[in-house]
Amino acid sequence: MRSSILVTLVTLLVTLVQSISNDELLKLSKQNSNRIIELNDINHKQLLGSNRDSFLVVLLTATAPEVKCHVCIDFDPSFETIATSWFKDHPNGQSNSGEKSSMFFLRADVKETKNIPKVFKYYKIEHVPRVFLFYPGGDIDTYSIIELGNDAGIERVKKALARVQQLTSITDIKYYEPFDMTSSALSAFTVFCVVFLIKKYRSFVKKLFFQRFIWGIATVSFIILMLGGHMFNNIKKVRYAGVDNDGAILYFLPGQLQSQFSIETQIIAVIYGILAISVTSLTIGIPAAKKFLKNEKNSKPLIAVLPILLALLTYIAFSGLVSVYKIKQPSYPFGLVKLSSFFS
Repeated sequence: MRSSILVTLVTLLVTLVQSISNDELLKLSKQNSNRIIELNDINHKQLLGSNRDSFLVVLLTATAPEVKCHVCIDFDPSFETIATSWFKDHPNGQSNSGEKSSMFFLRADVKETKNIPKVFKYYKIEHVPRVFLFYPGGDIDTYSIIELGNDAGIERVKKALARVQQLTSITDIKYYEPFDMTSSALSAFTVFCVVFLIKKYRSFVKKLFFQRFIWGIATVSFIILMLGGHMFNNIKKVRYAGVDNDGAILYFLPGQLQSQFSIETQIIAVIYGILAISVTSLTIGIPAAKKFLKNEKNSKPLIAVLPILLALLTYIAFSGLVSVYKIKQPSYPFGLVKLSSFFS
């Protein structure tokens, strides 16, 4: 009787020693601005194997350049945004829905191939990135794997979060995309430059505005844009891009004529737009340009070079179109300049 009580007390004592509280996890998460707890060879067993009351979302990734894991590099900042978004709404890491469960985010990263963290060896990781979900309790070998699939960008994030919600029953998980200051500043600068140039050369711009070939190019480009599959992709929720077995991004579904990624329609629309502009410029634009520049000095070299450049642009664009078709239909026997390497 005494021995059984002693064993129970020892077991309870060991459990208490090996437990980790939410306050301790919260303190560790505050050590990094992205609110992610970094796993290393010293703490990974303690954090993953200690008794706890919270869910742990763990990313095992490899951002080392020599690994060439494109998905790792692409998903890593998204994982950081997931963590910061969670703590933005839940400063103490605790959900406001359901049973008010807590959730924390951890990561182990192979930054150098000669120094692989032990946690990778423990779980026998062969492919990265891998996302694990550990449940409250503290069993280091009890977890679920969150599959990232072949989606890219925001679609990958949405599916991962949906799976986390399903497994944890935590419904108040949101994702706040970071504000891109560089892109906004570049857009503002571009608008400023365009407005400045229009004001400075308004007489020339006004003259261009009434040129028929300019309106022809603009109209054809607008039609191509509208036929580029934007509405279809949004209605059908087509994947934006894919990932092959080596982690490289796929822009086209090889050998699939009836299926495509969202980015495929955009690339094809751009190619058709270039073809439309170049052909329209050759047939209508060159004669109009001759008339427009007939009183300008030194305009003859420009008029002579323009058709050659436009013909070259047409040839390159059509070569790109044929290269894409060969990716979709490998048995297609014809080709021009091989540009398929740009799309793979």
